[in-house]
Amino acid sequence: MMFLFQKVNAIIFFARVLILALAVSSMTGCDKAERKMLPEGPVQAQDVPVDLEAVKADLLEEYVFYTGVATVMEDQSWVAKYQDGTHGEGDALFTSVDYLVHDPRTGNCHLLARDLTYSSQHAITVNDMHGAYISTAHVNAAGELSEYYGTGLLTTREVADADPSGTPSYQLDFSANPVRIDGGEQLVLTLPPTRNRQWVAYTSTADTVRLGVERVLPPDGAPNASIGQMPGLDNLSDTKTYGNRESRAYEATSRIWNVKGTFSYTYRKIGHGEAMDAIDRIREENLDRELYEALAQDLPRPWRETAVVGDHLQGLADASVQAGSILDGVDSASGSGPSSPKRAVELTALNPEFQEALDRMKVELEGVQGDQGALRSLEGAVLETSGADGAGPRQKKMGESYTGTELLLAKIFGEYEGLHQRMEKNLQGLRELLPKGDALEAREVEVLVEGCRALFQEMELLNRKVEALLEDLNATLADLEDPYGDLEEMYARWPEIADAAASADVSVDVEEGTVLPEGYPSQLVPVIGNAVVAVTERVPGEGGAPDGYMVTLKSGQPVQEVLAYYQEALKGLEDLETVQVPGTDMVVLSGTEGSYLVSVMVTANTLGGPEATMVQIMVSAE
Repeated sequence: MMFLFQKVNAIIFFARVLILALAVSSMTGCDKAERKMLPEGPVQAQDVPVDLEAVKADLLEEYVFYTGVATVMEDQSWVAKYQDGTHGEGDALFTSVDYLVHDPRTGNCHLLARDLTYSSQHAITVNDMHGAYISTAHVNAAGELSEYYGTGLLTTREVADADPSGTPSYQLDFSANPVRIDGGEQLVLTLPPTRNRQWVAYTSTADTVRLGVERVLPPDGAPNASIGQMPGLDNLSDTKTYGNRESRAYEATSRIWNVKGTFSYTYRKIGHGEAMDAIDRIREENLDRELYEALAQDLPRPWRETAVVGDHLQGLADASVQAGSILDGVDSASGSGPSSPKRAVELTALNPEFQEALDRMKVELEGVQGDQGALRSLEGAVLETSGADGAGPRQKKMGESYTGTELLLAKIFGEYEGLHQRMEKNLQGLRELLPKGDALEAREVEVLVEGCRALFQEMELLNRKVEALLEDLNATLADLEDPYGDLEEMYARWPEIADAAASADVSVDVEEGTVLPEGYPSQLVPVIGNAVVAVTERVPGEGGAPDGYMVTLKSGQPVQEVLAYYQEALKGLEDLETVQVPGTDMVVLSGTEGSYLVSVMVTANTLGGPEATMVQIMVSAE
């Protein structure tokens, strides 16, 4: 009966997910969360065998650097697709002052840091449903941003490139840094995404302010045959014009766009010293950014203290994203083969930026906790204001509404602290493996590296809550009418907003990937390394039963290699059964573990993209 039960459940599940796969196979992934990089800091001497800061500094002196300005200028207009005739027109200017390093191994030029500015002015003519004029609204935007992406991942050279004396020889890998100039395709990329997706302030006629990203629509890249001469080239410049056919303009759900633009750039070769001075400046500026506190500086004290807490939440999310981006670089740089375990350990444990992300998390946590922390200051401000003589009804109610939010914030910061401590422990474990070098076994490395990745997937779930809360904070600040009343209502909303963000039942991003649902038992059914988490669904348990989970992955590894991985990972299941679907390469593994029924299907990828294999996982209560 158990085998029959397993097969029936597996067939029902895979019928559902295959239908879902067909439905999402043409979808485009959502933007990833913002990713700001943070300053470099020292790695403690007792943690690693050499002075890695000095090693990295020496290596950087051997590279070729460029700086320059890339500019996008656009005239934009749009008209509603419907009969009302509402339309808008304006212009936008986006500039990026870049500091690049040329990677001789790939021929690409990667961003190390950059200063960005954006401005736009638009007039929107608003009509009623019959096309009669109502009013003209003006929306202006401005933003300044500095982003630091790090100075490469440190690793030892491959055996063929090693120092004959046996002395450890190091190299830099820039996989985690955005590409500005693609040497293989001979393209200058027009708009490498910013990691901060809330850096432009859009101000309307009513003086409401909303944060967002730049709004320009250039083509993805501009070809230039001279790129092939880099790094011997001292200067690289060009100007390209484009219209609708070349741009990213599109017919949105309610608008038809018309765009005419110019993309221009001028780069020049610079010395190591000039490059490092600029990068160090931008690195320092990233430490001092206070986004929400600046927006609330003229508001009552509870608002100011809430904004400070918001900045700490943003800092924690940024730091976890920074470390996650380094792990992404580890995935692409460690490769496969006998040396890949060693490279994975080195790329994670040898790199100052990884420790810096954890150090930044610690700083943010220290800023909110304790008697002098931001949470205690916020509590005091709320109690003082809600209990003040002459306080109005909504002002008095603010203290009551804050109770749930206070518990929520304490829980979020406590979860970040726990994850931070576990991450530090994993990182220390990786450092202890360093002396083993080529004797490292893939499994002992995989446990720790996958452990780091699983922890950051948990952090991404926390980040999802934080993003939802900060979006509401930003929206409330942008449309403030009654400072105390609106703050009281926001406090009342936040617990529900966080619950909704954490318990989203279905998440789909077949291109960029999404995150595992909260509570997913990674220790029971792990996610194979380098996989894209394309589709997830959490099925709430009934009658006290644990939640169930459905996860669809895409992997670049061949079907047989992925199958072997899951056969090994699931070998401890009770009643483990393997079923080959006749006439296909589809294999279903099923079994039980405690109160869970587990089914894993491995087959060829049908979701699109370059990945060879698709994995569909079901974990449910018996």
